[in-house]
Amino acid sequence: MRPIKFRGITTSTPHRWVYGDLIHSDKTGACCILPTEKDWMTEYEYVIPETIGQFTGLYDNNWKEVWEGDKARNKANRIVTIVFMDGAFLIKFSGGHVDVLCDYIHELTVIGTIHDKLLKGG
Repeated sequence: MRPIKFRGITTSTPHRWVYGDLIHSDKTGACCILPTEKDWMTEYEYVIPETIGQFTGLYDNNWKEVWEGDKARNKANRIVTIVFMDGAFLIKFSGGHVDVLCDYIHELTVIGTIHDKLLKGG
């Protein structure tokens, strides 16, 4: 069974990734992540809702965790995006075509995320 964990970019400045359990408030609409790593503070962190992604449970060619929202390069040198749709993790090609992630995981190398500009202040 794969670990269920989430990540999101903090609303605080400078923006940074935080990893852990997802908390969503129905009253305010705020999204938070409660860090699960022992080194982190025990308080939750507010995150930008659009940046929340879930761990797929899979690893790329370099044994790097693959997350929803990651960008990866396949063996044909095409850039794909990891998405969650219809209850499954998929890869989305630039033309819009989607396919099952686990069928391609052996040929992917994560190269960044769809949110990299936000982390760099852009």
